[in-house]
Amino acid sequence: MSFKFAPDARISPPSASLAGLLCEKGCFRPAFAAYKTCCTHCCGPDGPHANDCAQKANLVGSRRLGRPCATTDGESKVVVRIFRAKLNRSFDWFGKMDPFATATWKRSDGKEVDIGRTKSAWGQHMTPNWDHTCRGITYAGTGGGDVLVLKVLEENMGGLRNPTFCGEASAEVDLLMSSARMMSAGLMCTNPEPLTLTNKKEETGAILIQLLWYLADTTGSSDSSVTPVDVAEFVTPVHRIGVSGGTAPFFSLELRNPGPSESRSRWIGKDLSRAMDELEFYEQCNRIVKSSGASSGLEPLMRFMFEYKGVLEAVEADGKSKEPLQLLVLGNLRDGCNHLRMVDIKIGTATAAANWKGKSKFAALRQGLVDGHTNSYAEGFRVEGFDGEPAVLRSMDPLLDVSRLSGFGPSVKKKAHRVMLQRLSGADMFMHFLDLHVP
Repeated sequence: MSFKFAPDARISPPSASLAGLLCEKGCFRPAFAAYKTCCTHCCGPDGPHANDCAQKANLVGSRRLGRPCATTDGESKVVVRIFRAKLNRSFDWFGKMDPFATATWKRSDGKEVDIGRTKSAWGQHMTPNWDHTCRGITYAGTGGGDVLVLKVLEENMGGLRNPTFCGEASAEVDLLMSSARMMSAGLMCTNPEPLTLTNKKEETGAILIQLLWYLADTTGSSDSSVTPVDVAEFVTPVHRIGVSGGTAPFFSLELRNPGPSESRSRWIGKDLSRAMDELEFYEQCNRIVKSSGASSGLEPLMRFMFEYKGVLEAVEADGKSKEPLQLLVLGNLRDGCNHLRMVDIKIGTATAAANWKGKSKFAALRQGLVDGHTNSYAEGFRVEGFDGEPAVLRSMDPLLDVSRLSGFGPSVKKKAHRVMLQRLSGADMFMHFLDLHVP
């Protein structure tokens, strides 16, 4: 459903209860966000108006007028970007600070939602640079009274001690949306806005943020939909397969009735409970592939992506639970290959953060120590798994110098080999990946 502004709506004046929500110039369009006018160009009932004024009024003005919203068939989302901060003083006794920031969304009903925590800016002291993108949160439009709260804190002892509070900034979302402009169909963007940080009435610095408003699809399709896969297409139950890296279980899938040029093992299943962050990404890629007419500019990249079919519910063979699993159905890279060589690369100098996805401070510290002894610390990435290793890499024994001291079981040897892979430099990784000697 969409709300249109008809010319004959000007015949009768608005009621007193709505008068404060309309443009003060008398055009009867809703005032945008916290402004008193619908746009900066408006001069009266006959305009003129900014080029995107009618579109913004149609998309976001309905709620302010108490009329049906144009996004009833979907949900608009706001994504907060936290760029950097500048603090006026140090909050540490000695040395340089390691600041991080948190973002909380407060709704008008009092409910608070944590939408993001940046990484700790190690050693960046009073000028931390995060360039962090928070997760999207549902936003119904201007006039709701939502408030964004940002806090800057200083990490203590790698997260083992409670952080030191540096300052807090809060602002009504409507005010932040005042500078929003249409960037493309369905996307509005605010200007980068510095917010003042305060701590017990002391001005302690400023934090720079930006809001991206992804407007709901007004055509009736929802971005939150999931593509279902008919379980009758595959042989069930499904069987778990071994992996060389990562923690997400994979399952072999077999088509019941493959097409003329289709293999039975074309697809593979990945446990959705370990890949919830990937679901929306694959769904968006799927919509780009299936879209007709409209171009997002991302189509050339799609041929480098995994094939994605949807989400399948199936029971695991020999599983402890008889409840069906939810599996991401992805293209099987091994299909049609006699010998597949594949490298799993983990990107990032730090691969864990306290309070992220339930990880404890101690676990994050322990993972940080592991990162410090791998190529992640040296070059910002490391090898986490290597399928189809060349003969020279398989022949390497990281326990060769200590193997005579005591016997090591297969489990210890496997862990030692994994550590050896994690310490490979980028040059060594590509050398072994491109080794074409016959096994």
